[in-house]
Amino acid sequence: MSASLAPRIAEIEAMLPEKPQTFAPSFDNRAPWEKLAADTEFRDSSFKRADYLLPQPIPEVTDAQWDEAIRTKDRKVEKVLDMRRNRLAVFMLSEGMQNQGKYIPAILKEIEAICGERSWVFPAHQSFTGSNDLGSAMTSWSLATAIGMLGDRMPEALRQTVKENIYRRVISPYLEQSRDASLKKDWWRTNENNWNAVVHAGIVGSALTTVDSRAERAEVLALAISETPFYLGGFAADGYSHEGMGYWKYGFGHFILMAETVYSATNGKIDLLKDPVARKLAEFPLRFDVAEGIYPAFGDCQLYEQQPTWIYNILSSRFGIGLPTKRSLILDGTFYNFLYAWGVNLGLAAESAASQPEPRPLRDWFENNQVLVARTAPGVTPSLGVAMKGGNNGIAHSHNDLGQFVVALNGKLILADPGMMDVGGQIYGPNRYDSAINNSYGHSVPVVGGKLQGNGPAFGAHVVDKSFSDKVDSVTLSLRGGYNLFAINELTRRLELDREAGKITVTDHMTADKPVAFGTGLSTYGEAKEESPGVWLVTQDGQTLRITISAGGTPFTVKFEQLKDKSRFGQVKRLGIELTEPSADATITTVITPAS
Repeated sequence: MSASLAPRIAEIEAMLPEKPQTFAPSFDNRAPWEKLAADTEFRDSSFKRADYLLPQPIPEVTDAQWDEAIRTKDRKVEKVLDMRRNRLAVFMLSEGMQNQGKYIPAILKEIEAICGERSWVFPAHQSFTGSNDLGSAMTSWSLATAIGMLGDRMPEALRQTVKENIYRRVISPYLEQSRDASLKKDWWRTNENNWNAVVHAGIVGSALTTVDSRAERAEVLALAISETPFYLGGFAADGYSHEGMGYWKYGFGHFILMAETVYSATNGKIDLLKDPVARKLAEFPLRFDVAEGIYPAFGDCQLYEQQPTWIYNILSSRFGIGLPTKRSLILDGTFYNFLYAWGVNLGLAAESAASQPEPRPLRDWFENNQVLVARTAPGVTPSLGVAMKGGNNGIAHSHNDLGQFVVALNGKLILADPGMMDVGGQIYGPNRYDSAINNSYGHSVPVVGGKLQGNGPAFGAHVVDKSFSDKVDSVTLSLRGGYNLFAINELTRRLELDREAGKITVTDHMTADKPVAFGTGLSTYGEAKEESPGVWLVTQDGQTLRITISAGGTPFTVKFEQLKDKSRFGQVKRLGIELTEPSADATITTVITPAS
């Protein structure tokens, strides 16, 4: 592949500086570090954390623990590795702000320990990836950034050790796979999920800041530019991030970091954010929230995502869109351990002009992904926000959740998606869908004939009808394709937001060749209690929804239970609704209104 890119490599080589350069400000460049330290709360908490960690030993991982983690794919070892990188970030940020040499010895020891690790590829990933993964890419770029930040505070011998490790572990395998057609290339290189953006960003950032050969830096960049379109190509024309807000922040956030680094390294000659898909993706946070800063946690996502205002500032300054634009030098928690993200953000000179966020439209409809986000009008109290998804159950990081919906009341999420399950062996393993957090039982979707939804792209929904107006938004999905039940003839879900009436109505209808069991559920992290027969109150964060249930006169039962499976946010609860007798033609309707 590299040979076929020879003209492009030569073109890029002419754009790059003679020597590798870091985007991150060194400790000698005091202005950005003093700006960071001007946030006294952050500064003081950083010093406190660093002083606490100083006498603590560097966390250790034995060979036996590595081997066990590779065998079981358990994530406990990753937590130890994360602790090391957190310690490095805390010491580096504290030294950058204080600049008195207090934390330098600890920094150097931490870097030595990381360079001595058996592998930078996460143990849980070693069975299905080759030379590089998220861990190797993030580690290498962080260490490359440390070289630039430390300057001559890092001994030359250690600097060479770091560069040698980065090249041997990360850069060389990437280049060799491209140069030798007989070598199998890492799967993520032409995949559409977040790995493509994250790993490419780490490799490109590491190469641009540590590889002495300008020709090889150009080769790495040319390869990445030829392969990252697969990542952008994974986003449909509707601008939806099918991996959710958390992975939008992680994956697209890394694409942004790479874009800014490349833009700087080529003196503005290569601008990866000029891609029209990038412009669409930049708008995603504006379009996906059911209330301000509240996003559906569809799939493997956190229930609540910390707002990445530093990313919004970059995008607002680049595109002039109405994302929250207050300049933030402090990163959100997702990126805290990544020194390179601090380096890029601190090194940015551009700041978006102050502007008011754009008013939210009444709805956003993501046609290609069958996702509706609908809201009551701005300023209306009580305010309702609802989101429902279709699509298929074979998307990266998806759950088996066709028809899943969430409801927010007055800015609080009441009916929620479970989000990501608590870390454990099942999270991505063969038993992944044994957990109600991942299978359809823990979601607000039907259970038919005692069966849950199937897993994989063959199990999908399609849009039967949709209608949007200022007064009422509605979408009807056929969920028939989500269940491996041949006796079912029809299974639809209609969700309607009536803004004038201030209510959400969800209607599930099923017909079958013979009577089958039929029910549905509502997932929440709140508490539920029966107000009267068929009427329940669900309360979370001081807000209460009234759920009025009917089944066309057919008897049904309602059970409120706490699921045994936990998500990262806590214990998921389910309000289960089930017809008392099997039926061949059944309808369950839930009307959701504010009760507080």
